[in-house]
Amino acid sequence: MSPTPAPLSPAPQLSVHDLELGYSAAGPRIVRGVSTSFAPGEFTAIIGPNGCGKSTLLRALARLLPPRSGEVRLDGAQTESLRPKDYARKVALLAQESGAPSGITVAQLVARGRFPHHGWLQRFGAEDEEIVRGALEETGVLGLSTQRVSELSGGQRQRVRVATTLAQSTPVLLLDEPTTFLDVAHQVDLLDLFAARRDAGSTVVAVLHDLNQAMRYADRIVVMREGIIVAQGDPAEVVTPELLLHVFSVRAQVHQDPVTGGPMMVTVPRASTTVRA
Repeated sequence: MSPTPAPLSPAPQLSVHDLELGYSAAGPRIVRGVSTSFAPGEFTAIIGPNGCGKSTLLRALARLLPPRSGEVRLDGAQTESLRPKDYARKVALLAQESGAPSGITVAQLVARGRFPHHGWLQRFGAEDEEIVRGALEETGVLGLSTQRVSELSGGQRQRVRVATTLAQSTPVLLLDEPTTFLDVAHQVDLLDLFAARRDAGSTVVAVLHDLNQAMRYADRIVVMREGIIVAQGDPAEVVTPELLLHVFSVRAQVHQDPVTGGPMMVTVPRASTTVRA
């Protein structure tokens, strides 16, 4: 994968304040009273069991789900006050699932990431081509440019979707399970890529299910359970055997990662009667 370029504009501060979310007025509350912030140049991992509200929170950050109450702010401004195209130039979302039009090629799909940067009469230009090519190279799919997306494997499609998100050239990246369908090598490649974006000043917020990957790559962990944040902060301070048991109902030891020096989780088989913290 090629070196990661610096973001095209300074990363803004993204924050939520006393946020309450649900998918219908009469439906259940999915997220309740959540307040947190995501700083420029910081990689935040959101972790928690299935159905705890992680993806719902990300949708609100992307302005795809309006709050029932509370606020989402970008550099202090309520996101509802910003024009959709202006917001899309600053914040990009890699959702869990998204379809592709029938017959579309990889290069054509990735090029759609440039739409927020175009006016009604503005054509796709040399700068767009360079950015699209860079996104294809970064994600290792340049050689697939002319293939139809429908012909790709699940892992290849996931990397193409990441390339489409990167082509949007935003200083804020929201990533919902970005390593889905990927083998270990490509998981590491993409997480290294996102960390490089962070190092270049971008704001990176990722929902991750692999807790060891989250602890290895994230500067900050946000832990959710049943729609609320139960802990947040430095992974070394937040992740404990007690928290893992409370949030995930799993017994685990927490050791020092021999590579990063941060925390590393080792689960204890449920049949085991000996658990060391």
